[in-house]
Amino acid sequence: MSGYCLYDDVNALPARVTCDVCGAECGVERGVECYRPFTRGLGRWDRATCPRGAAPWHETVEELRREADDTASPRVRALIVRDIEDILAAVGNPASPG
Repeated sequence: MSGYCLYDDVNALPARVTCDVCGAECGVERGVECYRPFTRGLGRWDRATCPRGAAPWHETVEELRREADDTASPRVRALIVRDIEDILAAVGNPASPG
């Protein structure tokens, strides 16, 4: 999901949204018309988009976070979290990998 977009009901997002991937403040757009297959269909939603979302490292961290969430192994998760920490440190981002 390039750009880490979060969609929610109109006016459901707070005025300030922080990216779960890198900790940056996201831009929030209200009442964006879009189609959400498999959920609610065509409608207006709020969207939060990370300004760093298109960066290759951001997409890598996002994918690693999903892998960490999906693994059953605490050891594998710890290794993935270390990779995330290394990537964020290399780009000068102190966000915690969660």
